[in-house]
Amino acid sequence: KYVFAAGRVIPDKRYDWLIEACSHMKNKIPLFISGDGNLSYIDELKELAGKYKVSLRFVEKDFNSLIVYYTNASVFAFSTPGEDFGLVPAESLACGTPVVVWGDGAGPTEQIIDKLNGYWAEPYNKEDFAVKLDEAIGSRLKQKNKKKIISSSKKFSYQKVKKEFVCEIKKSLSSPRL
Repeated sequence: KYVFAAGRVIPDKRYDWLIEACSHMKNKIPLFISGDGNLSYIDELKELAGKYKVSLRFVEKDFNSLIVYYTNASVFAFSTPGEDFGLVPAESLACGTPVVVWGDGAGPTEQIIDKLNGYWAEPYNKEDFAVKLDEAIGSRLKQKNKKKIISSSKKFSYQKVKKEFVCEIKKSLSSPRL
């Protein structure tokens, strides 16, 4: 059992908030993070994890390893505030793992259906983020809704997005111009 996060390891992604949130969890499971980043920032995160007594591990980021980490995680945590979209939540859903995001109206809220394929935490409230991580684990959301979680990712598949984009272009070309 572990909480998984992935993406560029830079301050904008707010892994510091995630570490603090994990310190408030009832389920004291490790946090695994995968991604490239600034080594001094990674060192800061390791120090912060020590301060908060969070078991933190930076893991491999090659394609095959990522699939294994996404698939086997108890929950995926996306702590980036105000993200336009975020590919990593869609990747997690495609692997059947629920996602916790900020309910701030940003892009990831388009992907996450609260209580179906993940949870929306009160914006930037780390204690509530921890509650939602615990809820995802305790409710066995992954086991109960795995097929629905995977299915929800198909809305953002390359084929579907391409088809909708081409359709919109055709509509705009066929409509009268001003």
